[in-house]
Amino acid sequence: MSKSKDKEIINRLFNVVAKQQQIITKLAQVNPMPPPNSLEPQNFTKQEARAILNALPKQVRAVVADIQVVPGRDSNVVKIKYVPGKGSAQVFQAIQQTVNKLQQQNVLPGASYTLTEVA
Repeated sequence: MSKSKDKEIINRLFNVVAKQQQIITKLAQVNPMPPPNSLEPQNFTKQEARAILNALPKQVRAVVADIQVVPGRDSNVVKIKYVPGKGSAQVFQAIQQTVNKLQQQNVLPGASYTLTEVA
């Protein structure tokens, strides 16, 4: 390529960027967004754990000592701690069904949840 062609391409790109910036500025003026209250990422995990616990059937809730939701790389991890000696496959399955139901109802914002039992 010749220097004049390079210069022409650079000028065209510069003009495109300038037009995009004008559009962005106009949009910002028309629809200003309020500044965030905090720059810290929002932590919904306590709300998610509370939503799961509140949605569990009473019989299952009585067996669960604690539920925590921890953000993971590919999915959120639901850590289940049972009342000592009370955990079972049926209880685990009931919790899994509850989590799936809450996801379908868009109560839980995460894309996917993995359940694990903790001591």
